[in-house]
Amino acid sequence: MGLLTAQVTYRRGFLNAFKSLLPYGCGLVQLECGVRLQAHIAQPDDANAPATGSRVVLRFRSLIAGDPPSLALKRLRHERLGQLDWSVRSQA
Repeated sequence: MGLLTAQVTYRRGFLNAFKSLLPYGCGLVQLECGVRLQAHIAQPDDANAPATGSRVVLRFRSLIAGDPPSLALKRLRHERLGQLDWSVRSQA
């Protein structure tokens, strides 16, 4: 879990393999332990996409069928007792 501190959206493919993912979002996440990691943001133009300042969780998932998993982030929207629940959940 961490905080999305910066993000960028690529609208031109810098590699042919990623053209199907355009627009392609990348974010810099400050983890609670102090480490910063870069991760993929799926559908960065979507209204539900994490914005800078959002709390996020990191997960590994394949961006391109058949490729090994990459680090991706997701903003959790689960609420409990009026507070956001940032606990990690496995992705089925």
